[in-house]
Amino acid sequence: MTAGPARHFSGRKPWDEDTTLWVSWIIQTDDLRIFFSGDTGYHAGFKEIGERYGPFDVTLLENGAYNTDWPEVHMQPEETLQAHLDVGGRCLVPIHNGTFDLATPMMGERLSLAQPQARGTWWRLG
Repeated sequence: MTAGPARHFSGRKPWDEDTTLWVSWIIQTDDLRIFFSGDTGYHAGFKEIGERYGPFDVTLLENGAYNTDWPEVHMQPEETLQAHLDVGGRCLVPIHNGTFDLATPMMGERLSLAQPQARGTWWRLG
């Protein structure tokens, strides 16, 4: 495992703002290369990660809690796709720390990182 760059503010109280760093993770085994973005906004570091550590079999990229008011800390769907392309990903799994509006898989569902597949649009009502 290698820590990589991410872009997000840190701290939960007025006096601890930006006193810690957020990271992404590059996970490499003999059989599988995974990139986990963590909670992040889009940044140039994705291209650098792809050039240095890519390509990746699976990218787990933040995409579940975005808003145009938060461009520095959360990615819009098109930025998530661009980050996937930047790091050289083969299979994209959209994620975001327990939110589910655009994330996959369904909460509690198991997912094989060696053979990920689309699970449908379970989050849509009706």
